[in-house]
Amino acid sequence: EEKSKETDLLKKEYKIIKSLRHNNIPKFFLYGNNQNINSMVMELLGDSLTKCHEKMNRSITTVSVLILGLELFKTLKFIHEMGYVHRDLKPDNILFGRGKKANVAYIIDECLNSDGDLSK
Repeated sequence: EEKSKETDLLKKEYKIIKSLRHNNIPKFFLYGNNQNINSMVMELLGDSLTKCHEKMNRSITTVSVLILGLELFKTLKFIHEMGYVHRDLKPDNILFGRGKKANVAYIIDECLNSDGDLSK
């Protein structure tokens, strides 16, 4: 029964995330359960904010912080306006895009919560 609850929770989270269309939320393509293994497929992203910070010798400009902060604020505002709260915001859950989208910061691992559960 515990596995069934996890499956239901992940499926609800997938449906919610898929419905959140925003430039800073990655695209999710597929949810599935095969032989009691849950999986979701999302667009491929680059390094996390933590990793980028380490690569830059733990140095980041004030302008970069302001731009990133504004981008994240707008994304969280959108999530809140949709009736959800991101419960696990941290540098490891902020990933940058790849290629032409390398300067786009994406929020992942939404752990969305709305009135105590994942259903809206």
